[in-house]
Amino acid sequence: MNIIENFKLKLKEKGEVYFNVSVKPGAAQSQIRGELSDDTLKIDIKAPARAGAANEELIRFLAKELAVPKSGIKIIAGKTSRHKLIKIS
Repeated sequence: MNIIENFKLKLKEKGEVYFNVSVKPGAAQSQIRGELSDDTLKIDIKAPARAGAANEELIRFLAKELAVPKSGIKIIAGKTSRHKLIKIS
């Protein structure tokens, strides 16, 4: 089971999912690069880290990948950091 399918399953079972991400803004394309040993997702984001553009792109990207509305994705911690805590409901 891939990372995205695992999150979809957890979301369906529990109604909400919390996870950590490590974001690399300004990448060539938005994509999931993998997982770190502590289950943090490594994500490349195409948008630059300016004026919240990378955070907006991260939310849009996760909504598309997980097939959930953007309103269901919240950055709980790390809005100005590359390391973020995400809640999906």
